[in-house]
Amino acid sequence: MSGENFYDDEWTWYSPVEIGNCIYYDPPLPVELSTFTASMSITNDAVNLMWVTQTESNMIGYRILRGNSDVLAEAEDQNTLIPATNTSLPVSYMYSDTVIQPEQSYYYWLEALDMDGTNTFFGPIAITVPGEGEYTPAIPLATGISSLYPNPFNPDLTISYSVKTSLPVKIDIVNMRGQIIQTLVNENKEAGVYRQNWNGTGSDGRLCSSGVYFVRMQAGGEEYYAKAILLK
Repeated sequence: MSGENFYDDEWTWYSPVEIGNCIYYDPPLPVELSTFTASMSITNDAVNLMWVTQTESNMIGYRILRGNSDVLAEAEDQNTLIPATNTSLPVSYMYSDTVIQPEQSYYYWLEALDMDGTNTFFGPIAITVPGEGEYTPAIPLATGISSLYPNPFNPDLTISYSVKTSLPVKIDIVNMRGQIIQTLVNENKEAGVYRQNWNGTGSDGRLCSSGVYFVRMQAGGEEYYAKAILLK
């Protein structure tokens, strides 16, 4: 039986782990995190935290913890809960910490909250806020969708995204069936941080119906998704 895969009655995949002469099957993690980064805003008045998940299931959401050292026990919860998307598609999230001081170093942890009460911590990542008058150019640490604002929206949505290196970028609005509703961007982009507006209309110019839509970004052979909710 060693090296085989096991499926339970609901066809949930478990990976085998052999310990001695026994084989145990660990259930898949509720979240698979691919990146967790920190960068200063263009005006140096906020630390932007960005993370990308490849898959999520049975997640409540995420909390941000911040400390002045790399000791998790000394970090403080930033009193925010970012709801999880719970999808098998890659999703980008962003949180902006605006309560910061010049020349201060901060350590951040990402806490993932599972519906069964399990908490998983990622990090820390560290960043030092520049001093007064110093200018830090906005150099994106990762390619992907940074944020959607507001969300839910009606009818205008601002899509913030970043490109690490010069790449062809295509951004589409996709419905729940995977059909392209509107193509917003389809051109080469230099490294940088960008914003793109969507006015809630399809390619025919008509306002879309209320519901869930996905912003899909294709760049460098990778795809990134973020969920948007249109309310009327």
